[in-house]
Amino acid sequence: MSTSENIVQPTYNREVNIIDLREGTEIELPGLGDEVSITALYGAGKYLVVGTDTCDLLVYTVQGRFLTRHTALQDKVFAEEATNILRGQGNQPEGDLEVESNSYAIMQIDYCEGKNCMIVVLADGRCATIKGYDVGGNLEEEFEFGCWISEEVSCARLSPSNHLLAVGKQGGEVLLYDIGVVLSSAPRSSPIPLRSFDLGDWGITNKDTGGVSSLAWSPESAAIAIGYSNRGLSVWSTIGCRLFSTLRRSGEMPITGEMSKHVLASGDPLVMPASSTYERFANGVSQLVWADNGFSLIATEPHAPCTLQQICLVKAVHSHRMQSTPNASLVLLGADRLLLIQGEDEESVEDGVDHLVVPSQYMSLHWPLQCAAVSESGQDFAVAGVRGMALYSNRLHKWRLFGDALQEKTFSCKHLIWMDKMVLASSQGAIDSPIKEGREQAAASSSKQASDSNHFLQIFPRYHLDFESRLALYKLSQEPLSLDSDGRYILVLLPPMSLRLIEWSLEGDLTPTSKPRVKLWAVRELSIVNIRSPPVRAALLPPCYGSMGSFSGLQGGCSSPPMMCTVLRQPGGELSLLDLERGNERTFSSGVECFWLGVSNVRAGMGLFVGKDSQEISKEGPIWAYSERGMQLWYPSAVISAVSPVSPRADHGVPSGEEDPELEFDRELYPIGLVNSMGCIVRLLLKHSASIAAEVPCWDIEPKVQPTLPCMLRHLLLKKSLPAAAALAHAHEHDPHFAYSFEWLLFTALESGSGSSTTHLRQKNAAAPYSTPNGNPYDRLSMVEGAVTILRPFSIFLDVIVSLARKIDSVDWPPLFAAAGHPSMLFQEAFSSGMLETAACFLVIIEHFDGIGPAQARALRVLEDSLGRKSYDLAGEILRFIRGRGKKEEETLARDQSHSLLRFFVRSTGEDSVSASDAVLMAKKLVHEHASGLLRSVSLHELAELARLASLDLQEFLAGEGLRSARLDNFLGTLELAYASLPPDLEQGQQDAEYLLPYFYESGLSDWAVVLATVSQNVEVLEALLRPDPTLWSAYTSVIAASEFSSSLSGLVEALESRLDPAPPPLM
Repeated sequence: MSTSENIVQPTYNREVNIIDLREGTEIELPGLGDEVSITALYGAGKYLVVGTDTCDLLVYTVQGRFLTRHTALQDKVFAEEATNILRGQGNQPEGDLEVESNSYAIMQIDYCEGKNCMIVVLADGRCATIKGYDVGGNLEEEFEFGCWISEEVSCARLSPSNHLLAVGKQGGEVLLYDIGVVLSSAPRSSPIPLRSFDLGDWGITNKDTGGVSSLAWSPESAAIAIGYSNRGLSVWSTIGCRLFSTLRRSGEMPITGEMSKHVLASGDPLVMPASSTYERFANGVSQLVWADNGFSLIATEPHAPCTLQQICLVKAVHSHRMQSTPNASLVLLGADRLLLIQGEDEESVEDGVDHLVVPSQYMSLHWPLQCAAVSESGQDFAVAGVRGMALYSNRLHKWRLFGDALQEKTFSCKHLIWMDKMVLASSQGAIDSPIKEGREQAAASSSKQASDSNHFLQIFPRYHLDFESRLALYKLSQEPLSLDSDGRYILVLLPPMSLRLIEWSLEGDLTPTSKPRVKLWAVRELSIVNIRSPPVRAALLPPCYGSMGSFSGLQGGCSSPPMMCTVLRQPGGELSLLDLERGNERTFSSGVECFWLGVSNVRAGMGLFVGKDSQEISKEGPIWAYSERGMQLWYPSAVISAVSPVSPRADHGVPSGEEDPELEFDRELYPIGLVNSMGCIVRLLLKHSASIAAEVPCWDIEPKVQPTLPCMLRHLLLKKSLPAAAALAHAHEHDPHFAYSFEWLLFTALESGSGSSTTHLRQKNAAAPYSTPNGNPYDRLSMVEGAVTILRPFSIFLDVIVSLARKIDSVDWPPLFAAAGHPSMLFQEAFSSGMLETAACFLVIIEHFDGIGPAQARALRVLEDSLGRKSYDLAGEILRFIRGRGKKEEETLARDQSHSLLRFFVRSTGEDSVSASDAVLMAKKLVHEHASGLLRSVSLHELAELARLASLDLQEFLAGEGLRSARLDNFLGTLELAYASLPPDLEQGQQDAEYLLPYFYESGLSDWAVVLATVSQNVEVLEALLRPDPTLWSAYTSVIAASEFSSSLSGLVEALESRLDPAPPPLM
């Protein structure tokens, strides 16, 4: 991002013709009256459209020759005005008539050549369409009024692709319309917008932003920039994701450049005055324009019209395939660099982005970058600017460029993809054969081919960029729309609507010392011309899929050519599967912006019945699509076999039409890729940041990771494909988010009510015969039961169930434990497996289902085992549980003293039940017995831990049970054990000794107090214990002198001698 203080010549869109009025040249426009003013101009090819303050639309040639006048809008406006006057709605004082007539002025004109219609904004805020009868873009023919689009409009802009219309409102909202819907609307009805863009979700109101002052579409129609009159600008994707905004969240403190330097340099807190509102475009935006390359947005502020501010942006490089490498490697494309999102796990991916700057010797000649690609291994990158190409090896940390400058200039790349260790480029103006006859012949050949507008596919090895080392050259008739590669096959999408499938083979070894060559030949060519929108992207499905409509299972082997591909059409975002052999096409989604083909890496289900459909699904990867509905997935076999793509159904316990709650559309997180090894979607968030190097606030790209496993499992469970879901779960067993995925899956199933139908389904199917071998025995299961069935074989089963139960409301417990099993049974399973923490978590649930008594009995079992394992933190939690229930019972009994039998019945115990008050006494006895054992074995560190973590009352214990187990027979032996348990050279040992000493001293256990005081070298306590009897002091010093600790305790003994030995008599 940068700012400029000078006036910069704007870069105009190439599709807009600007009339050059040289100095001193005047062009008179006939057809205008003396009192008519020009209020709007628009250049449309060879035409100049003029709007006036009288609602006239006049058409001229660019030389100023008058062609025609369109009065359809004027007639409509005046007719409505006359109608209002007749109805008494337009009566106004005579002096106001002139003011009202100014509202008819045409303030803005936009033209759609493909539809031959004009969008007009009037001064009174109304926006209308007028359309011609001829769709050939002839503005001289008659136009008719279309419809009123909206009111209170400040500006309107058609996208460069001419299929979307953005309408900015005076209140700050932007409405997006499908131009086809607008043109088909009746004159008296207003079209319904596709969606709206506003910042209300971020706490920014229309009062903060003001009205929309300017709109600008990116060159590819992929994003729209919105400038506001009061404050800030924002950039949105066409499906409603906020990609960028200069406006801070409500309440967020803006930071100036100088202030940010002070904060970051000194680290001192900075208190800013409430009136400080410095930020980018804090005074609003007056004009917006995109650069031709789409990498920068240039804007002006109303109070600084001579200063242009440039915001540099990056583009997502969408690969059609999910990454299958162990490490994530996703790419963003900047004007002169790549932004890399890499990592071995989710934490490293979310750490941030790395900048890979392209060498300046290449960028200075061929700026900006046009396209980029990353290899399947994630270690090799290819980029191409206006001319030439550059390769980067992450292993060697080295760039490779064309060695011949002439070759680089004749190579204009449009698309790049990697094929193993080779890079495939579609280019224009390639040289037909290797250079053998000098630069002059090469230049002549290049010039001739450029004039013929020839396009080629070229393949280069990753180790060298030169036409001599080029592996293949394949001629195309036109520039391709997209390229895709899968195995030995390349799919080329050519305009307007044709596909070419090319097979390749490598001859020779791909090494610098050999001379390898790649052969390319067309296998299949298909024209898909129809009434649908034109295709923009296509990707091959694996060859294992059969033909459309006759799907009989995935074909074994991959020797045959692919028969299916995925096609994305725009406008409309139709996503479909196309049969490359028969030409059949089946659409399964709409409104899609981008898609990815998943990777199949599952194995057979464990111990489950595997039906035919489940066998097929377990072998394939899903198709992921991103649209305004969020991220959705489909399995190709379901689409091919004419099975309706999975949509939630009411009889599965999910309302019809409900989207997967895990994949809901997020308005500020934009997906850029899927990583199969991590089982996640990587999405981007743009955040404000302060930088010492920048005078103004900057923005950071922050990657976010979202697991995909719960979405895929939910999808398969809705299809009742449990074996496929089980196989998928086993494939992701070692993912870091595996437990979370099942928690979320069960939570969403319970939230949607799919578990509530369990009893009903069992009753419904009780009388029905069991499924035949050809049927699906899992049709009877609800989604909760299906998820539990899949989860049960895994070691995390009990942890997931109890963790989810502790997080949800108790009203959802019955359906959960109806599927998973009774809590007491699950407790026993966890307890028998040694999972004490998990078993302890079931106590609250058992109390809910069975009462306090059974829960207390099981709590005592957990307490006893936790003490045996010296898990004192867990023992402390169990003791708090037991004591809390005991206190509650005592309070209940105290409130009803008249019923003397109540206490008797409450205290009665069964085989698997203990009253709360009895449990308190039994727990106290267990803890004291364990503490006595620790004291007898001189395990003082464990005793201190027990007292701290399990809230053991040491004073009470030492006064009772401790007196019987605290007797010492050998001071030196006890001291040695105490030193082993409480090493004085460790800080923790010193702390434990100091913690225990006061309790033993105050309890009158002098022998233990001497031991602990010696370990902690507490002179005051030793002096108090040894001073009353000199023989004790003598015995103490002799024992210490004979022990192995004499050297380390010499300082302690000297300090005691200075205090206990009598002072010598004074000299006479």
